[in-house]
Amino acid sequence: MGGARTAPCAGYGHPVRWWKPGRGLRAVRWSSLLLVVVCGLVVLVCLVVALRGRPAALVPAAVAAALALREVRRLRRARRPG
Repeated sequence: MGGARTAPCAGYGHPVRWWKPGRGLRAVRWSSLLLVVVCGLVVLVCLVVALRGRPAALVPAAVAAALALREVRRLRRARRPG
């Protein structure tokens, strides 16, 4: 019985995979959330450094912002039905 973790579906008796949408906190892609949060922090730090006189810090800020934006768009696209 080393298969995927399943939980019984309320009232139906058949298992529901934990990664299916609509499962509360279990439906959150924690790696994606972590990526967006870390990229946001990197952008903030880089902007502060750029404001203190190092404009080259805007390059990693732009890369981190692009990564976060791509991940958010991917998550929204994955939640769309169809």
